[in-house]
Amino acid sequence: NKTWGEPEEQLHERHSAEDFKTKTQDKIG
Repeated sequence: NKTWGEPEEQLHERHSAEDFKTKTQDKIG
């Protein structure tokens, strides 16, 4: 994922840590 290295993506991941975990679980499930 190139977007993973983007500053905006990092800020979004930091700001929405819980949402990130939820998305990860949703992908696995």
